[in-house]
Amino acid sequence: MVKDNDPNNCNISFIFRWLTFDLGKWPVAPSKSRKHGGMDSQILISKITYILSLGAASSFEQIVALAQLVRPSVASNSDEGNARFEVLVGLLESDSHLAQRMSAIVNEVLTNSDSKKLFTEVGIASTKSFWADLFAKLNRKFLPEYYPDGDSRLLLRSAFDHRGDYHWLSSIHEYNWLRFFSALQLSSSARFSCKSPAVNQLLDSMLVLSQRIAAIAYEPEIDSKLPDLENESSPFVEIVRSCIRFVRAFRAGDDDYTLAARAQELERIIMDCQMRIVHIYEWKDAYGVDMHFIYLITRLEQQVARFMLLFNVLKPNLDTALHASLYRLLVSLVKAEKEQGSIRKHIHSNLRLMLYKIAVNTSKVGEHYSVASAREYVVMLRAALGGGLIVGLLACLKLGIYYLPLSPFGTALGYSLNYALGFVAIYML
Repeated sequence: MVKDNDPNNCNISFIFRWLTFDLGKWPVAPSKSRKHGGMDSQILISKITYILSLGAASSFEQIVALAQLVRPSVASNSDEGNARFEVLVGLLESDSHLAQRMSAIVNEVLTNSDSKKLFTEVGIASTKSFWADLFAKLNRKFLPEYYPDGDSRLLLRSAFDHRGDYHWLSSIHEYNWLRFFSALQLSSSARFSCKSPAVNQLLDSMLVLSQRIAAIAYEPEIDSKLPDLENESSPFVEIVRSCIRFVRAFRAGDDDYTLAARAQELERIIMDCQMRIVHIYEWKDAYGVDMHFIYLITRLEQQVARFMLLFNVLKPNLDTALHASLYRLLVSLVKAEKEQGSIRKHIHSNLRLMLYKIAVNTSKVGEHYSVASAREYVVMLRAALGGGLIVGLLACLKLGIYYLPLSPFGTALGYSLNYALGFVAIYML
């Protein structure tokens, strides 16, 4: 007979019941313990150890339970978040068995999860229009998007299910993240295993993003604003070819020199793509902006940024650089998932160019009324007097038009022409 309290037969519901159980009588040494959001550090260590030691629980459930433990009681409390994370890191550094167990859990999750949609879609504007995407986000407020089992987006949503999770996660010191990944023994030599499902998903995601970047660059609204796009040396043409060469060299297990050369070539092309996007921003006054153009350039910018994050994880580098890239990718994905249904973020990211354009035009109009010397004051006074005179004439002409023997249409046309000519005259002062 299987006993209910057998730890080898625990499920996630038991884990959470245990996590919320009052452990005030847990045998610890209170004299040297510290409090982290109302929880004793020794109790926190005991809970982490217990979760990592559960053999029957799935890796998905263990990751979710660990995220619940590390999360601070208040998302804005960065000190508590750092303290809790330091307890986890310190435990992994001091106990190699637990570190190996944690590494096995992470590896199992990455192996059994499909992450391509997480890498290529979350946090990136869809192929729909601005308004279609807006209505889709409104719909998700009532009917959340369904993720199938094995989808990494489901893990991310379950582990970080609070709106403020991104804030405390990003506030954790980068040094602690480097210690965490180092404790898991994630090294650059171990990363370059083309047989790893996680690595293959990263490579496939890079190929997908490179092709989508090239496709958006050839949209008529973007094509007309990018110099030399039709040229074969355009970075938006070269990024697909260079990415294919890099992926092939990676999967073929080429030597470090060849792979580094491919990575350097691809990195140069990515930076060139980013410079072309900056060119569009700098010349937006000459090109003009509309909603569809803003939506396309936003999507292009997001895809290039995501491509760079994935590339930084895979390119040959020191272990510390790898760990820093993994940290930035994780934080970026959590932030993107939390903002996936945000209507405010959607509107702000797509309207910022148009709002900037309005602000620039307003400032240019305001310059017409700014003065800095006595002579400019006189000029402004003359313009104001002239404007007042014109307004008076407009009122007199309107009365005259009213008494003319005209049809209603003729009277309306006279009023319109009177106002139009009057305001043009005022503008020319």
